[in-house]
Amino acid sequence: MLGKRREAHRLRRESTEQERQAIFEKKTSAASDRKSPLTLRTRAYYRFTKEYPAIVDENGFRDNSPGVKAVRNRRIITAVFCVLVFAAAFIAAKTCIYLSEMPVPASPAAITEKKELPFRALHISYDELRSGDVPALQRKLEACNCNAAVFEFKDDDGYVLFNTGSFMGRSADKRVSAAYDTVRAIKEAGYEVCAYISCFKDSAAATADLTYSVRKNTYEGDAWTDNAGKYWLDPFSTAAREYVLNIIAKAAENGFDRILLANVCFSADSGSAQQYYAWEQDSSMTRNQALISFIGSAVKSSGKTRLTFMGTAAAFDTSLTDDTPGYYGGMLNTAASSLCIDARVSRQPKKTVIGTETFSDAALMPYVFVLSASGYAVKAVNTASETPAETLVCVENGEQLSEELAAVGFSGANGYIIW
Repeated sequence: MLGKRREAHRLRRESTEQERQAIFEKKTSAASDRKSPLTLRTRAYYRFTKEYPAIVDENGFRDNSPGVKAVRNRRIITAVFCVLVFAAAFIAAKTCIYLSEMPVPASPAAITEKKELPFRALHISYDELRSGDVPALQRKLEACNCNAAVFEFKDDDGYVLFNTGSFMGRSADKRVSAAYDTVRAIKEAGYEVCAYISCFKDSAAATADLTYSVRKNTYEGDAWTDNAGKYWLDPFSTAAREYVLNIIAKAAENGFDRILLANVCFSADSGSAQQYYAWEQDSSMTRNQALISFIGSAVKSSGKTRLTFMGTAAAFDTSLTDDTPGYYGGMLNTAASSLCIDARVSRQPKKTVIGTETFSDAALMPYVFVLSASGYAVKAVNTASETPAETLVCVENGEQLSEELAAVGFSGANGYIIW
């Protein structure tokens, strides 16, 4: 009797097991192939996890598949981690490259000694100049450990902030009556004072007289505008050149120690139409020669005042040809006593080429970009002459300023301008 019961129990157990096996095989065959060869549902629990799936269905099976969200999150975390590791490795490699090119210090003491670059300038904004608050300006210069102040004498829109005696169109609309007094006070406090002058990028004069401006398509065309809607002066126009040279002379006459020339170039934008330079056909100079000739004239107009040419990375490229928009050739051999590369990340195009490196967005890697740009400029200037000119770097006054200044120091540049 006992044997019959045991046999019946064994048969029921085998029958139940066969039913479960059939259900398991059915579920396995119906499961997604994306997880193959692993099954999505099992009777046991094989995978490691923080949460054990305690809930079973009516057949005793546990849901053993990883959640879609959990998989996606792990993939995102892995991708971010890989990007961070790559960025850290790239920055470290770039730093090591530039450090390896630096001369070995004469003694161990030189390693720990803090090196200050000879020229450390801070840009003074229009509102700060207009306030005339000299003590506040001094405190700001001291806080940034700067020994020079850069004032916008003629800004990128063509506004002339200082009295020059003559103005074009609306160029006097932002003139500050006590501007010279503020500059004089800063100079008397022991700081070098610099005048920033935008040369051929000038919406005020270009819209006041077509004789000065780049035109659309033909001689009869209206004033041409770049991709940002800004107007430009024609570097071949004698009137335009004399206008800017007069402003340079006024800055030199009124006590500035240095004049910083920017936008000594042709616009490289496609703009509102085809660019037409009305006076180019009357000139025997190429476009690059016209720019270099202008800097030579600017040096004469500035007298004993030091003149610095500031340009983009393209200005330091010795491989530029005479048909390359912007400078139409190299700008390393000019009469300027020093050169400054514009490494402000917010001013760079989306695709910026520094030698053999291409940055899709300089703002994403400001330290690496400034390190590459400043090192590239220093190397280009040193190669161009046996007596290299002073090389400066203009950087952005932002959250990554300390890192960018460190990059300038690694490059071997002579100084920087914080803008």
